[in-house]
Order: sequence, then structure tokens, then C-alpha cells
Amino acid sequence: MDLSPECWVSDKLALLVEHTLPPSYTRDDEQAIYLWDVFSTELPVMVYRMHERVPFPHVGGTPDGRWIYYIYDRAATIISPSEGSEIRVEEVYGFAMDYIVLDGIPRCFAAWGACQLSNPEEPSRLRIAALDASEGEVRIVHMKETIIPEIRSESKISDWIKCVLISSKLGIVYVLTYESRVHLVDVGSGTLLYSTVLPEVEHGFVDDERAHMLPDGITGFLPPIFRDRDGYRLRVNEDFLIPYIRRNFKYDENLAMAISGRTGLGGAEDLWMKHYPN
Repeated sequence: MDLSPECWVSDKLALLVEHTLPPSYTRDDEQAIYLWDVFSTELPVMVYRMHERVPFPHVGGTPDGRWIYYIYDRAATIISPSEGSEIRVEEVYGFAMDYIVLDGIPRCFAAWGACQLSNPEEPSRLRIAALDASEGEVRIVHMKETIIPEIRSESKISDWIKCVLISSKLGIVYVLTYESRVHLVDVGSGTLLYSTVLPEVEHGFVDDERAHMLPDGITGFLPPIFRDRDGYRLRVNEDFLIPYIRRNFKYDENLAMAISGRTGLGGAEDLWMKHYPN
């Protein structure tokens, strides 16, 4: 058995995949995913036995290892190891999973891009799903879908999703597209909060190590995006997030209140007083 580290889900937990393919490779061979506590003297623990053998799947999960997933051939299998249950979603372009506290309840959320490469005029979509396994099976309890803007509105050419990342602290999904655009989407409502084009990008990567300020309309809302050996790094300036939302979504006070209440960020105190005077 050959165990190879595939994904660090926290600073001490790693998911490993048994992926040595036998000479007589068949789809019926068993394959498994293991959870390894690197600070423990115990051997890696098998948490999921795959129904099919796939060569080098991409695996990931939540920081506590209670939810895991693997992606192969543009399909993601979402697994609750404790319940021994799973659900499968197709046509996946970029995938992320993490916990977010929504309405006072910590939930596991998954986000992924859905693109139709066969139809370039069909817009790409970001799907955000809240997951539940309390009844013994993995279920999507609610789904939000956000349309990603076209490259050029007059040409109706879709901008396909390349990478997705969830900020568990802010409850925001970051989306990076193949045309070097960054979109920020609110998990709770599916609202597209912010879009911009990465400057000085060639083939999806920043040319050098210098930081690049983004045009945002409010100084400091988005600090520099820069690239290191791990890829892009992007961080929202929390002090400007709620004021930015209130300025750009004036007629949706609930959005600013929801994000402020979820994150504890200031900037919506007067709205709370207005709606809940007592």
C-alpha cells in the first residue's frame, strides 16, 4: 500500500490517498482516503473507501476532517465519513469547502463553478450549497446560484471559473476566472459583491512579486493581490467592507446587516438601531 499526502486540511491534519495502480488496472479495484494526524504516533485512519479506483484524485476537506471530498473528471463527491454517506455533483470547475456561521448556526458550505464549455454563450455560475448529514445521509439543505458576468457583455462570451475559495471568517466566496477576473460573492445571499480584473496578468499569473493595488472606489477595501509560490493571495480590508456594501447596495439594508451580524464588523450599527430600536 502506497499512501501519498494529497491535501492539508489544517495545520496538523492531512488527507492521504492510496493511489498505487496495480499492473492490471480495473475500475473495480478498491481505493481509500485516510486522515492522518501528523502529531500523533497513530497510523493514518481510513475514513472513506471509494467505490471506484481513480488515478490521482484531488482531495480536500474541512479543518476538522468531518467533511471530505474528492474530485475526478469534473465531478465532486462530497462525503460525511461519520455517517458513511455521500453526494455527487457534476460539471465542477473549482471547488472549496469550509464552515461558516449563518443565522447563529455553524454549517458546512461547499462552493463550485458550473460551466458549459460546449456552449460559450451560456454564462458561468457559482453554486453555493449548505450541507447537512444529521439524518444519516448527505443532503444539500439550500442552494444559491450566482451568474458570473461575461467577458464582454456585447459578445456574450462566458468567463469560465478557474478557482474557488471560501473565507470562513467573512462568509465570502472568492472566484478567480480564466480571464484573470476576481469576484467576491456573499455566501448567505449569493449576492455578487465585487468584481475586478487582476492587473499585469499573463496566463493567469501576476508577472512579478510586486503588490498591485486594485481600483475599488473606496481606498483600502481590497489590499494588494500578490502572487507567491502558492498562488494568489487576496485579503479584504475588514474596516471598509460594511461601508463598501452600504455604498454600493443602498437599497439592500438586510445585506449589510447580515454580513455585519455574521462577522461582527462595524459600520451597520445605525441600521440595527433602526430595525431593532429596543
